[in-house]
Amino acid sequence: MTTVLAANSDTLELIRAMGRSDVSLQFDNGVATEYLAAGPRSFEREPGPLRLIWVGRMLPRKALPMALDALAKVQHASTLTIVGDGMEEAEVRRMVGERGLNSRVQWAGRRLSVDEVRAAYLTSDAMLFTSLRETSGVQLLEAMALGLPVIALDLHGARDVVPEEAGIKVPVTTPSEVVCGLAAAIERFAVMSVEQKDAMSRASWEFARTSTWTARAAKAEKLYTKLVAASATD
Repeated sequence: MTTVLAANSDTLELIRAMGRSDVSLQFDNGVATEYLAAGPRSFEREPGPLRLIWVGRMLPRKALPMALDALAKVQHASTLTIVGDGMEEAEVRRMVGERGLNSRVQWAGRRLSVDEVRAAYLTSDAMLFTSLRETSGVQLLEAMALGLPVIALDLHGARDVVPEEAGIKVPVTTPSEVVCGLAAAIERFAVMSVEQKDAMSRASWEFARTSTWTARAAKAEKLYTKLVAASATD
């Protein structure tokens, strides 16, 4: 008995198309149990501006400019905290300024420590995830472990990792349509009721609880035990 593990459903379907039927889904990321928040968050009934967070290495496939384009279209009071590095500071500042977002975007201009990143998650209302190619995305699990709803592209890892109840996933079509879709998703989330946002937070947190490294290891051990037992009887 054999099995092939795929990190997301897109890869799984490609493997099946190549003739392997013994393939199953196995995410390649997890979070430490101690990283989890004690519970989901409770949103305020009279909040201030919507606080979004974008986390990642500033590689082209992470599509930071697209996130900025979407924010520029959002009319609701909202801010974006960028966490990450990988581009020259002047270039990032230029991108922000050209879109008229200087007063709405915060970026430390450096790589943050683990504790600083966690603190940034905890002071945000939702994650904005714009990666155009991502196996699964550890940032998604980090954010959900702390009860953040997610606004992401309906693509690759985000499609599988983010439960339907835990966020808003935007279809991937043309660049302009995706930017408009992200902006609309942000506007939609911003005007949701406290109860709706709280429900999203709970769905995020509950999923993250099933995605700890301890849970991943237990699942892998169960699979290997099954494979070894099957091989012994062949």
